[in-house]
Amino acid sequence: TVNRIEQSVMYVEKTDKINLLIHLLKSQKDHKTLVFVEMKHVANKVTKKLEASGIKAAAIHGNKTQNARQKAIQDFTNGDVDVLVATDIASRGIDIDGITHVINFELSNIAESYVHRIGRTARAGAEGVSISLVTGDEKSYLANVEKVTKQSIPVDKDQPFHSDQALQAAVTKVGKAKKKIENQRRSDGRASSRKITGHPNKKNSSKKFVGKKKSHSKRASTEEVSKNTKSGSERSSNKTSDSAPKETPKKRSWFKFKSKKSDKS
Repeated sequence: TVNRIEQSVMYVEKTDKINLLIHLLKSQKDHKTLVFVEMKHVANKVTKKLEASGIKAAAIHGNKTQNARQKAIQDFTNGDVDVLVATDIASRGIDIDGITHVINFELSNIAESYVHRIGRTARAGAEGVSISLVTGDEKSYLANVEKVTKQSIPVDKDQPFHSDQALQAAVTKVGKAKKKIENQRRSDGRASSRKITGHPNKKNSSKKFVGKKKSHSKRASTEEVSKNTKSGSERSSNKTSDSAPKETPKKRSWFKFKSKKSDKS
């Protein structure tokens, strides 16, 4: 099957990926394209961008309901949508004939996933096309794919968003590249979530919490001062009551002195 697939790599900057994808899809006629991404929020984002560009697309991933996934697959199979954007997990078990193109919008760090992805095209004796959009950071993933599959995938520079910087990027260990890329993807996911929900970031929310904590401590200190004042007045009243018996001897002594004086008189 792999021998019947025309494979290629297009080096591109991360910010130009979506524009390159739109360019490729619009340049193809009568295509049925499966686009692979790594993250669920990326699947949603890519699908919305494609639809905004006039391309009929649907997304499947783990956060979609079973009915929503089945409808998206059915629409893709029937030709109601031309592009299906999927994650690896959501695409497991999907058996769709007639897929003409597989585009790796994001490469996986697992080389075997590349083989499974491109194997969705060129079925039943047909030919297929596989295109991988690769950034400088993902070049390490590509090198691992070529090592495992024992092939050199040709680079296609004949596209409007070619990046020489990505092409010339250094290759590092897969683990190191994975850590950097996944941190970037998680950061993008949090930013996308804040943009959709309108929630403040952690930094601002922590400031608000500190402010509440300060006001709470301020009230607590005010109450403590009030208590101290109250207890102070109670102590002073207690001192007054305690000092009353001390005045009695003075009265007795004065009475004795008066009585002695009167006796003398």
